[in-house]
Amino acid sequence: MNLFGLLERDFNLYELFVELYSEQIAGFYDDETKEMVVVQGEEFAGPERMTYAHEYTHALQDAQYDLEDGLHLDDETCKLDSEYCAAVTALIEGDASFTETQWFLEHSSLKDKREVIQFYEEYESPIFDEMPAFLQEDMTFPYVKGLAFVTYLYENGGYEAVDGAYRNPPVSTEQILHPERYPDDQPIKIELDDFTTFLGNGWEEIDRNTFGEFYSYLMLGLPMNADWALSEDEALQAAEGWGGDLYLVYHHEEKDQDVLISLSEWDTQRDANEYWESFTTYAINRWGDDYVSSTNRFRWQLADQSIIISRQSNQVLWVIAPESSLAEDLVDQFSLFE
Repeated sequence: MNLFGLLERDFNLYELFVELYSEQIAGFYDDETKEMVVVQGEEFAGPERMTYAHEYTHALQDAQYDLEDGLHLDDETCKLDSEYCAAVTALIEGDASFTETQWFLEHSSLKDKREVIQFYEEYESPIFDEMPAFLQEDMTFPYVKGLAFVTYLYENGGYEAVDGAYRNPPVSTEQILHPERYPDDQPIKIELDDFTTFLGNGWEEIDRNTFGEFYSYLMLGLPMNADWALSEDEALQAAEGWGGDLYLVYHHEEKDQDVLISLSEWDTQRDANEYWESFTTYAINRWGDDYVSSTNRFRWQLADQSIIISRQSNQVLWVIAPESSLAEDLVDQFSLFE
C-alpha cells in the first residue's frame, strides 16, 4: 500500500481507477499470458501504430529480462516495497515511451504523423481531468518521469546504459527524479519494530512501506485538500533531500481507529532543516494553529486524534493516534525523540 492506502476512506479508489483506465488505456501487454493488445479505432492508423511500438517494447523487455521473476515486478514485492516498484515501473514505461517516441520521430510515415497529431488535438479525458491532482501525478509519473530517466541514460551512454538499468534496476523514485544520482545514491534503510504487542489487543498492522521522495512531494505539494498545500517549488525542494523513510499503519477493527508511525531520515542537516520547516507549515495548514510546540516538536489534539511531529538531528518522526496518551507513549518508544 502506498500513500493512497492512507486515503481509502475518502476515495473509492478501485472504482475510480476502473473508470480511469477504461478511458485511458490504448493497449497493454500481459506478462502472464504473453499477449499484447492494442485497442483499435476505425482503422489501424498512426495512434494504433504508436501504441503498438510501446507495447511491443514491453514484450521485448519481458522476453529479455522477465518482468515478474527477473525484475520482481509482482504483487507481493510491490506490497512490501512500493518505492522499488515505482522506480522499476518508471524504467519500464519510460523505456517503452522512449521507443514509441523514436518510432514517431524516425520511422512513422507522414500519414502516421498527421493521424497522431490529429488524435491528440481532438483527444478528451474528462475522467482524468476531474481526478484529484495527486492521482493525476501518480498515474503519469512512470511515463513522464520514466521517459526523462531513460532519455538521460540514453544521452549519456546509449542503449548500453539503458540495458544496464535492467541489469541493475533503480530502487527509488529519487533515482528516477534525479537520474544523475543513479545508481550510487542508495536509500537509507530505516527499520522499525512491530508495535502490535505494544498497542495491545485488537490492533493489527495493515501496512509497512515507504513514502519516498515522490510521495513526500505529493503529500506536501498536492495533498487531498488544496488548503493544506505548499507551493510546488517549496514542496519539490523539501522532498529533494529525502534519504530514506518507513511508515507503519495499524488498525483496530472493533474501535474503527488507526495509528500512523512514520520515521524519515534526510541526506544532510540542511535537507532535514528544509523538510522540517516545510512539513510544519503543511501540518499547520492541515491541523490548524491550535498546537503546543517547542523547538523540535509540535502536538495537535483534535476531537478524535492526536498528532505529534518531532525531529532529532536529521530524522523526523510523525505519529497519529486516537488518544493523546497513546501518541505520547508511542513517541516515547523512540529514545532520540523523548
